Amino acid sequence: MHSATCCLPMEVKVRDLNPRLYLGLKLLCKNADFSCLVGMKPTVHQAMFALGQPFVYFDKGLTVTSRRFYERIHARAGLIVSLDEEAGVNPKVWPIKYSAAALDHTDLVCCWGRTQREFILANSASTPPDAIRVTGHPRFDLAKSAFAEFHRQIRQAAGRSDRDYVLINTAFGSANKQLAYDDAFKYAKLLLGDAFDPEYFEARYKYQAIVLDRFVSATRRIAEAVPEQRIVLRPHPIENIEFYLREFQGLDNVEVISEGTAQEWIADARLVIHHDCTTAIEAFIFGQDVYSYVPDLDERAVAENLVNRVPMMISERVTREEDLVDLVMKSRPRDAERLGAIKNTPGVELVRGIIANVDFDAAEVIAAAVDELVRTKLPEGKSNRQDRRRGAREVLDGLKTKLRPLYVRYWNALKGGGDLYRLKARKFPGLSSGEVGQRVELFRRLDPSIPAVTVSQVGESAFLIARR
Repeated sequence: MHSATCCLPMEVKVRDLNPRLYLGLKLLCKNADFSCLVGMKPTVHQAMFALGQPFVYFDKGLTVTSRRFYERIHARAGLIVSLDEEAGVNPKVWPIKYSAAALDHTDLVCCWGRTQREFILANSASTPPDAIRVTGHPRFDLAKSAFAEFHRQIRQAAGRSDRDYVLINTAFGSANKQLAYDDAFKYAKLLLGDAFDPEYFEARYKYQAIVLDRFVSATRRIAEAVPEQRIVLRPHPIENIEFYLREFQGLDNVEVISEGTAQEWIADARLVIHHDCTTAIEAFIFGQDVYSYVPDLDERAVAENLVNRVPMMISERVTREEDLVDLVMKSRPRDAERLGAIKNTPGVELVRGIIANVDFDAAEVIAAAVDELVRTKLPEGKSNRQDRRRGAREVLDGLKTKLRPLYVRYWNALKGGGDLYRLKARKFPGLSSGEVGQRVELFRRLDPSIPAVTVSQVGESAFLIARR
């Protein structure tokens, strides 16, 4: 018996919940002795060490600053799988994410595409090539038209059933921060350590500030030119939503919305407008009409990776506000017949190099790789409590894991008004058993191979899922 608990922590609920839950269910399909622990990251961290059995930890983004945490996982006979949630299309951050020091702690790296794998292989001679796999990402499994009804059902159950809207996705987290600039600077420096680049931080902030201003102007012009057209503006989860609420106050046809996933809104939009947002790739895979509004793009911004180039390159580029207005005026409601397979354009091959699972299911590939990893590296049928004696360092680290949520909440509130805690709370506002159960049943309707499961709460916003 090769049993293990697959631990899938979530940091940004609207981004992580559906793909990580879908992956968890596919892991249960692959190995009947697997269970899955999903939910809010601090609770998952605490629970996985307390379960008393072998586990696999899915890291959402490698960082050398987490070295001690990784060492603690391995000390308890755990395995580490890197499944990055946001850096797969931006080569600028790959040297940080995939440094040799970070990769040394990883048992399996799941790459979004072959371009990412080639970079890692070229920069990490000590990591076995077989431990670096091109798997794609489950997020893009769910961006296929076969899952349109899944997203529609989730949206309708939440009372968000209207289908006639234009979708504007923004991703200006460098300029429109929830933290004050100085606090964000300090937080990034603390998080990235020696890899922090203050000049890049400043340059990206300045570039996004210019484009953000132009996006606000363009949105206002569209809203005033086509007052009968509903416009849904969906900021990136790390953005300050209050900024947009203030800017568009008084425009009744503009709705600034943070609820729901990007895919829920993409599925039934008339068209999708963005600058360089990764959600454009999801919209492209959905078969949507995708437009990149690029009013002021200079070559320096491209050369210095101040923008995500792939989302721009697969979109139709628009440079003038009046052209955006014209596109909206000519758009028509999206229906099931118009939401088809990925468009056969030159952008398809570009996407395949970055996002491998255009043509296959990433969750199934990852599940097979993890099953192989567990059978190869985890002791058969043993509890992780029995594998190692707990030293003083591990006891201390365990105590820090339990106390960290209280530390962030109360100490930060006393020092700085609680900005960091409020940021984390907005990124993950809680998870209920009803939300998990609803999605499990919808996934099972779409995929009969997914078994019946039990869902048990193990702490605040975290759940253990196992075969019934």
